[in-house]
Parts: sequence; structure tokens; C-alpha cells
Amino acid sequence: HSVEEYRRVMESNLEELQRISSLIENILFLSKTENPQYEVKKSHLHLYNEIALVVEFYQALADEKNISVTVHGDADINANPDMVRRLISNLLSNAIKYCDVNGHIQITIENHAADISITFQDDGPGIAKENIPKIFDRFYRTDSARSQQVSGVGLGLSIVKSIAEIHHGSVVLDSDIGRGVRVVVTMLR
Repeated sequence: HSVEEYRRVMESNLEELQRISSLIENILFLSKTENPQYEVKKSHLHLYNEIALVVEFYQALADEKNISVTVHGDADINANPDMVRRLISNLLSNAIKYCDVNGHIQITIENHAADISITFQDDGPGIAKENIPKIFDRFYRTDSARSQQVSGVGLGLSIVKSIAEIHHGSVVLDSDIGRGVRVVVTMLR
């Protein structure tokens, strides 16, 4: 065996270990958030700033597919910064993964009387209506065009739902084949 073959095997093993580590971390996160005694440490956040940080982090991935990401609006919220960033990160990385080359992702922040909403709209291939009720289930992955060449284990949206609920909110996903995906997260201020 050559050094190059060993290197490839080691890189493959490292990728698999990182995938398993991420899976374990996500499962632990979900179990922790379901504990009724779990207390969330909250602080004052400007949502535009939080979203801009995550967008900046994912910009290189978006650029690879020539996807434009725009952010509109702002709101102040009392929330856990790490959880909010994770929620935004999961939704943005999903949108980039599934969005077509030269696509567009629009993130809109809106203030309402008692809560705020963050809407993620992409113009990717969309999800069949019959798959939407199961989309927040753990480990669920559609067998549609959205998952053809995309890695993942199907925990991202479960985590988004869990984070929204911890902040006394909800997540609604709307889509159809050929129509992109629209995800609206609502959280109490």
C-alpha cells in the first residue's frame, strides 16, 4: 500500500468520525432540551447582527454555487445566543445545500406585537407536499430531489423545532416541488 492510499483511508476515517461526533452532539443537544428542568440562559440580541454573522460564515459555501443571500429587517429578542445561531445555521446551511446553482435565499426578520418571525425562502427544487408533515421528525429524509447528493442524518430541522419551542415559538415549513422552500420561525420576544 502506498502512502497516498493510507492518507485517503485516514481522511475517510476522519470524515466518518466527524460525522459520528456531530450526530452524537446533536442527539445529546436534543435530549438536553427535552428535559423539563433545562434552563435556557437568555440575553438581549439584535437578530440582524446574529444572522449577518452566520451568513458571513456560510458565504464561501454560497459563493461556490453562486447563491445570493439577502437579509431584510431587524428585531430585538431576549434569547439564547448559541441556540439562535444554531437555528439560523441549520436553516441557512439547508437552504444552501438544496438551493440550485445561481439561486437566491432571502431571510426576512419581522417584528410583531408579542413575537418576532424569521422567514427563510429559497428557490430550490422544493419538497413534495406529502413529505412536509414528517419533515421535523428525527432522522427523516425525503427521497426527493432535495436529498439526492446531500449528506446529513436528518436532525437539523428537529433541532430548529426544539430551539423555537424552548423560546416559546414554532416553526412552519411550506413548499411544493419546483417552488422552493419557505420556513417561518416564530419566537416570543
